[in-house]
Amino acid sequence: MMRAMFLGALLGGSAAVGIYFYFYFKRVISWWRKKPADRTAGLWAAALGAVSAFKVFQVWNTWAMVVMHLFGFALCLDLVNALIRLTKRGGRRWERVYRCGLVPFLCTALLMGYGYWNIHRVVRTDYRVETEKPIRAQGYRIALVSDLHFGTTMDGRDLAGYAGEIEAAGPDLLVLCGDIVDEATTREEMEEAMAVLGAVKCPLGVYFVRGNHDRASYTRTPNFTAEELEHAIRGAGITILTDRRVQAAEDLTLIGRDDRSRPVDGRRRGLEELLDGADRSSFLLLLDHQPSELEAADRAGYDLLLSGHTHAGQIWPTGLISQAAGIVELNYGQRKLDHLQVIVSSGIGGWGYPIRTSRHCEYVIISVEGNKAE
Repeated sequence: MMRAMFLGALLGGSAAVGIYFYFYFKRVISWWRKKPADRTAGLWAAALGAVSAFKVFQVWNTWAMVVMHLFGFALCLDLVNALIRLTKRGGRRWERVYRCGLVPFLCTALLMGYGYWNIHRVVRTDYRVETEKPIRAQGYRIALVSDLHFGTTMDGRDLAGYAGEIEAAGPDLLVLCGDIVDEATTREEMEEAMAVLGAVKCPLGVYFVRGNHDRASYTRTPNFTAEELEHAIRGAGITILTDRRVQAAEDLTLIGRDDRSRPVDGRRRGLEELLDGADRSSFLLLLDHQPSELEAADRAGYDLLLSGHTHAGQIWPTGLISQAAGIVELNYGQRKLDHLQVIVSSGIGGWGYPIRTSRHCEYVIISVEGNKAE
């Protein structure tokens, strides 16, 4: 049902874009030819409108993103032109700017260029978390990597460089919060990514929780099986946490949840259930690919939740819309509840398109410190 609704909306949207661009290109072609619209202009406009609609229908293609941005800028220019006409402030110069059709193309090119540069720019983001739990005096330093989607924005050499930076930061442990690989990642790339990340030297180890893309669930012809993925992860010395917990240190407990979208056993264990028999005086670190059930995790007594998944929107303004609509509980950053602290990363890479127009790519270093007022 949801798939049919999505396809229906996509078909309707593509048709609307195609019809809009028919009139847009008809106007632009006529202006450049310096003659009223005729059959030739109409045929060219119809062809370009059809191509635009087809590209939008291929929604996961980079060209779809380009066409949708061109549509957005062209529509904004139409609205500006309508306002100018209402106020009767336009002149011949504005008429030339509007009718030549170059402004939307220029704006799209500039934004896509920025987006391509931005998604290949990975920064370090630091957070400080204070706890009243009786943890060791030096606290803990945790490195967080999520949403690599290996192969989309970087190769093995790039990843090894960032892995070196993470290791140089001196983390006690590295947590991989899902979507390290996806449907477009080859088996060789998947094995390479796990080997590189598993080689990061951390005294307390490297841990992995699955995201909605890691098992290549959204394609009928995956490049690797779930068994091959698990073998590569374990072979790299990485600990998989699928609805289970481990005692990483005497005063530090890690709890990893299966991804909510496609849990392995059809359902994932509840937050309270995962803490059955746990030492509640230990610092309880929860890893969950998608930042969900925040209030429930707070009530259950978890101290810190680390997540990814949202990409901080990746393409503006999807992040703002998804949080305003309640699709995600936290799009990006740090939030303090009554007890629980939550950190959501924008991810070290990007999915689908090698473009990011919202926020930045990052790896995260979290310093967990005891309350010095105690």
